[in-house]
Amino acid sequence: MKRGRITIALRAISPLHHGGDTEGNVSLFRTQEVIADDGTKWDVPFISGNSFKHWLRANAGEFALHALGFEPGDLSADETRTIYNGGALTSSGSTAKIQAARELEDAFPPLRLHGYAAGNQMQESQIRVDLLNLVCEENETTLRQTVEQCFPEATGHLREAAAHYLGTFFEAPRDAHQQRRSAQWTEREERQEVQESIAKGKSKGDTHGYHEFDVLEKGSVLIGGVSFPFGVDDQLIAALRSAFAWASEGRHDDGGLIIRLGGKTARGFGKCSCHLHGEIAEGIEPTFEHHDTDAFAIGDEYDDVMQGYVDHLSERRDVVKEAFGEVLS
Repeated sequence: MKRGRITIALRAISPLHHGGDTEGNVSLFRTQEVIADDGTKWDVPFISGNSFKHWLRANAGEFALHALGFEPGDLSADETRTIYNGGALTSSGSTAKIQAARELEDAFPPLRLHGYAAGNQMQESQIRVDLLNLVCEENETTLRQTVEQCFPEATGHLREAAAHYLGTFFEAPRDAHQQRRSAQWTEREERQEVQESIAKGKSKGDTHGYHEFDVLEKGSVLIGGVSFPFGVDDQLIAALRSAFAWASEGRHDDGGLIIRLGGKTARGFGKCSCHLHGEIAEGIEPTFEHHDTDAFAIGDEYDDVMQGYVDHLSERRDVVKEAFGEVLS
């Protein structure tokens, strides 16, 4: 067991949305208050560590379920919630089911990695996830050293204000008539004219039912990271790597893993090039196409650590079901 850290740099290769507050039909990008060196305060966009951790939890869990050979319907609602959302305490019993909990955590490492609550058991997360902070002028004091060391291509972003990276998009109305109208805007220039008209409030007819939302524009860079303050072993590293392997859509031309993060990913937003830095980040590679379960083959694509992790999971299907039943009872 040794401590470890991975620094994460995300470069948006499509607009990225992470919802915060709302004003009317406007979904604002989530912001935090940053105090500059001169004492002035600015609201700066960021992506919460909790959101990124949920992304890691869901993808690591999905990878493990496929390695175990589970099919939809094989798990109960409580088991599913425990894997994907961290579960909840559902029992007031005074006798802790420590042995069953340890068997479950050993058989299903993503639970040990991200923490969970089940029955009357709680397991603290072994990973800490930072905020993903926008590389911009307001964050220069806190991010310059990390940017220069890990992602020097983004150093110039520290000279631009956060507002430089924010944009606005509009969702089409959801009624059938308006959807047909919006589908006619197939030419980029025509769509841009409509959006500008809506933004300026010139055409009340076009604005009816529209939902506006803030985005970080393509090219924006965010910096964060994950750390293991209590130490990390091969299984925890493999569980973390499996999240990136499952979520990755391949490798971008700039060398980063292509992932989708934030809101509205089903509509084409949130595609990022993800760059990982640190000793324990080595070897985190996409192993197959995004969610291509037919290609989920236990073969030569994995190195020894990941192959051992997949074998470890696939051999413990019965243990997982039995331990879940005991812990949740």
